[in-house]
Amino acid sequence: MSIVNKFVSSFFSLVRILSISWKSSRKWTLLSTLFMGLEIISGLGVLYLLKQMVDVVTTVLAEPEAAENVKSVLYYVVLTGLGTLAYVISRSLAGFSRETQGMMVADYVDNIVQKTAISVDLAFMKALFITTP
Repeated sequence: MSIVNKFVSSFFSLVRILSISWKSSRKWTLLSTLFMGLEIISGLGVLYLLKQMVDVVTTVLAEPEAAENVKSVLYYVVLTGLGTLAYVISRSLAGFSRETQGMMVADYVDNIVQKTAISVDLAFMKALFITTP
């Protein structure tokens, strides 16, 4: 199978999955996407803040009056801590929304299977009553 065919089949599978997810619960699909985006952005923000903190620490330690410039280091330590807190909260919310969305999708698919099974059973019973004398 060529790479293009694999890509096309993967794309159609993704469209089917997103369609089922959207039909099962629009609200949780949107919330899950929003929280995952916040998780990614806050994670990148924490990395940037860690880089800034390392830069400030190395700059302050290189100066002769390092003890006097502790406020700038503490500022970035607190900012990095708050960023990390935001990341952990967004990660928890993203996990909660994924779990809830997963339950909604499972219920939706179970309902489809149940409706199909009932219609097949009813069709069988109807055919059975028509054919018996």
